[in-house]
Formats: sequence, C-alpha cells, structure tokens
Amino acid sequence: MAYFGHASHRIIELGKLAVKIHNQHSPKKLVLVAVLDAKSQIVAGTNYGLTIVAMDGKAPRLYDALLFQSLIGDIELKSFTPIW
Repeated sequence: MAYFGHASHRIIELGKLAVKIHNQHSPKKLVLVAVLDAKSQIVAGTNYGLTIVAMDGKAPRLYDALLFQSLIGDIELKSFTPIW
C-alpha cells in the first residue's frame, strides 16, 4: 500500500470526484473541505482509500471513501461512509 502524507493534486481531485459521485446518488449535497489521508493499493487496477472532510451546509463531518480505478482508467466509487 502506498501512503500519501500530504494531499497531492491527484488525491484532491479524487476527493472531489468521490463527493461529486456521492452527491449524484444522495439528497444530501456535500462540499469537499479537505483530504486528510489517502492510501492506494494496486490490484487489477488501483484502489484509493480516502479520509475526507466534507460539509453539508451545517457542520464538517469525516467520511471514508473508497474509489477503484480500472486498468483502462474508469473510476468507480465503491463506498462513501460517514465516520464522525
């Protein structure tokens, strides 16, 4: 597993994408505040595990997001779970 200590441009973009996809399937619209942690795992593609802070207009909350990028470049949001 690779670990990203500071949020690179790529990781921030993945955080924005996770929130965007979540918003397409949820009545609660979130706005990305920060990516706190990111890890990647090479499989038949790449799994990206992100810990993000997002706001729903009221207060910031922590979420775990798991994205999968296939070998051809397609990205799918596998899970988006509140952790606080």
